[in-house]
Amino acid sequence: MLLRFESLAWEYLPIDELHGTVRRLTRAGTTDPALLERAEDLCEIRDQIRDKKANTAVAAVDESDDTGYKSLPILPEWKEIKEDNGTPPEVRPNKVDAPYKDWMEYYDIQFRLVREDFIAPLRRGVTTFLQGDKGKKNRDVKTYSGVTIVSQVTTKEKGICFNVKFDVSRFRNYNWSVTKRLIFGSLLCFIPTHENPESTVLFATVAESDSLKLKEGKVMVQFEKDILEAMTYCRNETEFEIIESNVYFEATSPILRSIQTANTETMPFTKQIIHGDCGTVLPPVYLRANEEESPIYNLTCLYGSKRRLKMLRVNVLEKESWEAANDSELDSSQLSAIQTALTQEIAVIQGPPGTGKNLHWVKDS
Repeated sequence: MLLRFESLAWEYLPIDELHGTVRRLTRAGTTDPALLERAEDLCEIRDQIRDKKANTAVAAVDESDDTGYKSLPILPEWKEIKEDNGTPPEVRPNKVDAPYKDWMEYYDIQFRLVREDFIAPLRRGVTTFLQGDKGKKNRDVKTYSGVTIVSQVTTKEKGICFNVKFDVSRFRNYNWSVTKRLIFGSLLCFIPTHENPESTVLFATVAESDSLKLKEGKVMVQFEKDILEAMTYCRNETEFEIIESNVYFEATSPILRSIQTANTETMPFTKQIIHGDCGTVLPPVYLRANEEESPIYNLTCLYGSKRRLKMLRVNVLEKESWEAANDSELDSSQLSAIQTALTQEIAVIQGPPGTGKNLHWVKDS
């Protein structure tokens, strides 16, 4: 019946719950072991249908030129991270010596690069973990064992979340008050300890983290999807191992969502970013709007009292009309930066901490 109706059926059937119940009854010796085999066959058929549907969706995304990034999931699929196969083929490098076709191509490349930036360490860490090399230090992920989903809770801020318990025996002398483990927004990969992970891996983020609760091995998580599966595992008391990514997901996910929702029709700096035309940088449009009148600025905020009167009206496009840096409150590099910002339609101002970037940018504004 599942094969006949495919996705119309399996989404609404409690297959995981059925499998868990039959497994418990089999362990207790109260049912025929053949029934467990049939339940596992049912799960396998369900997974085949699910994979077929997922592959169809991925193919549709990959074939849709440069708009595919808008439909790509931010979270990785398990098949993307279970093996370290190098750089995925859909990730293209930035264009340095050639222009982009348009903003869609630019964003497609940027989205996939940023996404791969947080998936790659997770892929390496999962590969090391699954290889079972206990002697090899895993620098890409943190791991936790003896994990169970204890209960379901509903919060005002996050909605449906789950309380999770993990084994803290190896963290007896750990200072959870200064830890970077299990902080809010961290990405967690739940892998069942006694089952095939191919179809049962769940992704979650830390929804609430408290040092006192962490010391007891307690943390609240929110599953990004597969909430029904999480409920089933909670009831079945399934044991997991958690792999925590060292890349902070909470910092990456807003960037990816912003790229997916950006309006490509109103983006600035198309000439420089998309067409790569950085040879001639013109003054801002508002300074070129009226060719008959010179752009006059009041620059008294930049100079001391002796020069304030002279700097009331300055043609900013004529740099010789600016007073020297030693007559201002700026040094030569700061004055040059402000001149560049006021007289060019695009400017990049950089410098080490403490050089006055923020202070003098406020003055410039």
